[in-house]
Amino acid sequence: MGRSLTEQAGTGAAARHGGPSLPALLAGDNKIAGNSEASLRDIGDGLALFEIHRKMNSFDPAVQDVLEETLARAGRGFRALILANGSDRAFSAGADLNHFLGLIERDDSDGLTRFIRRGQELFQAMKYAPVPVVAAVKGVALGGGCEFALHADAIVADADARFGLPEVKLGVLPAWGGCTQLLLRAQAQPAVSGPLAPASAVFELILHGWVSGSADKAREKGFLRDGDVIVEPGGDVFEAARARAIELADGYAPPDKPLITITGHSGWLGLMQPAYGMGYAGRLTDTDLRVGGAIADVLTGGPAGEYLWRVGEEDLMRRELEALVSLCRTVETRDRMAHFLKTGEPLRN
Repeated sequence: MGRSLTEQAGTGAAARHGGPSLPALLAGDNKIAGNSEASLRDIGDGLALFEIHRKMNSFDPAVQDVLEETLARAGRGFRALILANGSDRAFSAGADLNHFLGLIERDDSDGLTRFIRRGQELFQAMKYAPVPVVAAVKGVALGGGCEFALHADAIVADADARFGLPEVKLGVLPAWGGCTQLLLRAQAQPAVSGPLAPASAVFELILHGWVSGSADKAREKGFLRDGDVIVEPGGDVFEAARARAIELADGYAPPDKPLITITGHSGWLGLMQPAYGMGYAGRLTDTDLRVGGAIADVLTGGPAGEYLWRVGEEDLMRRELEALVSLCRTVETRDRMAHFLKTGEPLRN
């Protein structure tokens, strides 16, 4: 069972910590660091707030700069960190597609590699920071924005929040740890049937670009864990996140680094054979299958991988990065990105 707002933060004034509202904090003179794209704020009680303030709260290098400075201050300037912003529309829609496509169109593979690797390193540094991190999610958390939330210690989500990793629609795969973190969550489920089942569940979500219609649906698919909070309509997501951050800060220790089981050649075949069947039936295009193969490589270790081998997060994330950069060299991926940026609609090529 997941945690409800009542369990976590109570109801009414008695459960509130009495701090200023989120709009008041965002308008206040409390900025510790930042630039035109993102800010770090002191919000009292030993808490800090990391805020992105740009279109759809997407990530570009300037946002990464502020996140890097934020994490460097963790444990010295604050005892817990909340990820939030003033938008009801978007927690974060992920990487800035203009920046991303610009790197591809300039054939700047080194720049693209640096941008993605830096995102991986920052999200991992956040996951293992010396302070707890709570993501207060309203609106969409998609692509890199979803990966951002997945690396937090806890998520507090509005009931209507939408989570998903729809990168396949752009001809790529999640490469800021999305494949890795979802696989970890799937493998932690108690009622797992066989070693391939977790990878298969994650593969289906990513290959089909699944996006939840609500926070409850996201919990069903593993984007939210039991300790995460869903705030019902009319509730205050930020207040619940602040309460959760204060709770976690007491005696906090970073999580241990896990090992992930991968299934190698047999697992890769188990994922790809049904996908090829969908290709033959016209339900997946050649581009979809190319991306699907890359996702399967990450989740299983690839067709040459060893069966039931255990690896660290860094190994899977290295595979994510290599797969993304390789896909970005293809004309089909470039066409998908350019078409989506121009029309807002996915290209089925």
